[in-house]
Amino acid sequence: MSSSHTSTSPANKLISFYDPQISAPDHAGRTLNTILAWSDTNLERSHNYIQVIFPLPEGSPYNTQAPLITEEVFRAFRERIELRSQLKRSFTRICRFYGFDMATGEGEGDGVVNLTIAEHHEVRFL
Repeated sequence: MSSSHTSTSPANKLISFYDPQISAPDHAGRTLNTILAWSDTNLERSHNYIQVIFPLPEGSPYNTQAPLITEEVFRAFRERIELRSQLKRSFTRICRFYGFDMATGEGEGDGVVNLTIAEHHEVRFL
């Protein structure tokens, strides 16, 4: 799928949200970069972003406007490294928020190598 594809299908909205060339907003007008730049306090206060940055194939009772993973979304993420890189950014940010440090590999196929408790983890859970 090309980055220039402008369909407004729900699947394409999610792909466009994660596409770094498009950086489309979610249903609340937030971009991925905006959410990932939030302070931990903002992440703690908001509860409807998690289903947006980590969508599921089934709907959420907590965020009825959250995007859903479809076969089209799955294929796009499987085929496009830039989408997977953005998802990895989301995972890295949420790990930091929850008090974990992440060591990763450098190659395209490398996933999380090691997840450890961060020095600041106690601050997150007090």
